[in-house]
Amino acid sequence: GAHRNSGFRTMILHGPRLKKGVDADIISNAWFPLLQRAGGEPPALAEWSSQTLPFSLHLVPHILLDRGRAVKEMQSKSGACISIDTKAVPCKVDISGTVAQVQLAAEMITAYIDSTVMEVMALGHGTVGVIVGKGGKNVKTVQLESGACVWVDQTADGVTATIVGTKEQVAVATTMLQSYVGKCPVPS
Repeated sequence: GAHRNSGFRTMILHGPRLKKGVDADIISNAWFPLLQRAGGEPPALAEWSSQTLPFSLHLVPHILLDRGRAVKEMQSKSGACISIDTKAVPCKVDISGTVAQVQLAAEMITAYIDSTVMEVMALGHGTVGVIVGKGGKNVKTVQLESGACVWVDQTADGVTATIVGTKEQVAVATTMLQSYVGKCPVPS
């Protein structure tokens, strides 16, 4: 087929997502969305591009919420392949596709990073049970209703909640967590 011409195969084999020696069928499956947008024929080698962006590890759970909905949406809108490498130090995002697709995806990821904030709330001693809830129910509820990611830590210094999301999501999650803190029994 057309995907086996040497220019296309060389580009894919040396791309950031696949290793040299990968079977051509795997290559065509991995890059199928890009091929489909290119009308089923691979773009010229000169049109292919890749870019790596630094990505804060604390944003990973938020961007991957709801089974990676944000990444899937960015891939769908841009046509680029986007992968997050959490094992790299620092964490990074690899983007591959045509020059225009990579540029659009990079702009979308940068906008996502710029719109995401992190807040750490001190919740005080004795609040972890009410904040977390049975089986994590309360934290899950806060995450689902606010759209933010929430982590609760208990240390000798007290309980803290780390909240990551957009400003609006963090504000909603903060309000919800404060309402749970208000339900905590006051020590006598």
